[in-house]
Amino acid sequence: MARMAVSSAIRGRAVTLDYEATNDHNGLQHIEHTVLVAGEAGRLELHVACLELPGVVRFTQTKPGEFTAYEGPLVARILLLLPQPGAISYAWWWSRDESDPREQSRAELRRTG
Repeated sequence: MARMAVSSAIRGRAVTLDYEATNDHNGLQHIEHTVLVAGEAGRLELHVACLELPGVVRFTQTKPGEFTAYEGPLVARILLLLPQPGAISYAWWWSRDESDPREQSRAELRRTG
């Protein structure tokens, strides 16, 4: 199970994503605070803080909806897609070795409230 709170910040210049994932067996599995901004070159960037990463890691958009980390201990990618109004698909891809990243987790989220 997953949930995400999405908020506009700094007069619309940034969007915050507060994301957590749980399961019935192990409880809380992941908690993350991410800021989506336009970088200096105008490309979108995700600045991600979570327990699995050392500090804040910058993911830069490499193609629509795909963000790749250029720093950090492992090759990682986040796919942030808006398949329809009021819906978000949020997937983490990574690899712990030299191989290409593969999808490790995905949340299909719908707006409530």
